[in-house]
Amino acid sequence: MAREEALWEKGADPTGAPAALAYTATVTANYALAVFVDDVTAAGGQYTVRYEEYTVPADQPDLVVTGMEPLTAGAGSPVTAVIHVANQGGAASSACVTRVTLDYAVTCAGVPTPAIAAGGSVQVTCSLPAMVAGDHDLYAFVDYGDAVAEGDETNNARLQTLAVSSSPSLPDLDILDMGPGRGGGQSDDRDLVKVANIGGAPADTSTVRYDLDFGDLYVYLPTPQLNAGQTVTVKGLLPGIAEGEHHAEAVANTFGSFTEVTWANNGMGITVTATGPNLIVESVTRNSSWTPIL
Repeated sequence: MAREEALWEKGADPTGAPAALAYTATVTANYALAVFVDDVTAAGGQYTVRYEEYTVPADQPDLVVTGMEPLTAGAGSPVTAVIHVANQGGAASSACVTRVTLDYAVTCAGVPTPAIAAGGSVQVTCSLPAMVAGDHDLYAFVDYGDAVAEGDETNNARLQTLAVSSSPSLPDLDILDMGPGRGGGQSDDRDLVKVANIGGAPADTSTVRYDLDFGDLYVYLPTPQLNAGQTVTVKGLLPGIAEGEHHAEAVANTFGSFTEVTWANNGMGITVTATGPNLIVESVTRNSSWTPIL
């Protein structure tokens, strides 16, 4: 290999002009750094460099794309992509935009993305055109244009494969949010679960199971038919619960009434706090994990 070829391969300038090279360490450790001068075969020096894991400052936001849906779709039909955006930093973010590209062509140039509290998350959508069968690259970039000053500006994008099948697409129920919310009175139905069909085909009628304290108490909530891209808020009345914190969990299509694109997004778990004497729910905290109870 010629000297020029070797230098180009290493990212250097064979004409001798200085150039800065950036390397990213995946884990905290000591690394060997070899430096050669004049020629790649000439004697050089070897040094030890310490790479430390980067920690986002606690007083700054940090926006990331945590996931995108759907994972599969049917050929020849438009699809609504759902982009999950989270703020994993220690401060609230201001409003910004999310850019979505399909197969490296801009599909949604600037999806409005609201301000997100520290530790919070939102979902934004982008309408994708009908696609031919095969694998497609779906790419989302939150805070496109750097409107938000973040602690880490390197983790705003996500690339995911969208598998498009020539067979008819399937429905895909996704729990977007769960309460309990408030009704007009103590005996009124409350907004309990927000369910969306993010798949490419209609979802038949089904049932959401709402559990309290891992099945000690539960209710079954009828869910109406949902067309592709449609969302519904399922209402119901919870049984009485004791004062204190309780684990609540909801599972859509709990009886498996129809086949879906994926079952991974059918559940959500939260913590609810009930206080006396009428034992109403004061606060809700969403958990990142859930365990379905069938």
